[in-house]
Amino acid sequence: MVPKIILSELLAKDHKVCLLQTENQTHIGLSRAPEINAFNRMLEVEPEGIVKNIILASGGIADKFEHVIGTRYVHLDNIEFSENALVYLHNPINLDHRLVLSVDELIQEQAKKEYSWIEGNTLDQIKTNLKDQTILSRDNDLELIARLRDYGRNNGVQLYLLGSATGRAGPRQLVIKKMVEQFPGSRQLYGNINLASISSEKSSEEVFEDVNQIISSVDQIISTHRKDKFVPFTGRTVPRMRYIYGTEKGLIRKEFDHLPGFMLELTHDSDSFQKIVRPDIFNNNWFYRLS
Repeated sequence: MVPKIILSELLAKDHKVCLLQTENQTHIGLSRAPEINAFNRMLEVEPEGIVKNIILASGGIADKFEHVIGTRYVHLDNIEFSENALVYLHNPINLDHRLVLSVDELIQEQAKKEYSWIEGNTLDQIKTNLKDQTILSRDNDLELIARLRDYGRNNGVQLYLLGSATGRAGPRQLVIKKMVEQFPGSRQLYGNINLASISSEKSSEEVFEDVNQIISSVDQIISTHRKDKFVPFTGRTVPRMRYIYGTEKGLIRKEFDHLPGFMLELTHDSDSFQKIVRPDIFNNNWFYRLS
């Protein structure tokens, strides 16, 4: 494999690094989609090369493997892989710490999913379907999302479930699953719950207050934090609210690590879901429609 010192030197040049290893050579790629850069370099030197290992690393200050991939699509199209080819993710804080995935698993996980709804006419039916289709497991989370779906369909609010709680969040989902398998106790299958709401009938303030009341009816709200979101691919800033709820220790990240409980993050738009979600998430249906 690649020595730590080489990865460190490459990361000093760029925030993201990809190395494609064939039987004879290692091809280096940098930039925002470094695997594309590495593949183009390979085509120049070894056009018929068969890749046996992909090595991905990124800089950062967080001890999280999922930051190496984030939520983005990993571009593996047109690359020929050897049987049992592997992907090695290097931890941003400790480059000696690696997570191992198979290329086949990654390709399968980031494949386009069928557009799917969470169905159900009663809260019990909705909770059963959430349990079957997602990886939500806490009773209060199932109750909360079921009530939010019920709220959305009765009030002209489209709601979407995003992120790791869906069980279909693309490459990031596989990384989290492998962390649980390879490093037991390091994290759970999901932590924060991410939602998007779309409504031309209710303002963001109205939706945020309605959701606050629904969470309060299910669990204890510790605090709320308004932190609007800049959407780079549209150049817009959209309303976003974060709710900290529950008293047991959860997996709250970012600036809320010191608080007990869990976090639900809700982003709102009056017009279109597509305008507030990353294109790869939207195009590959890495979400569930709730209402």
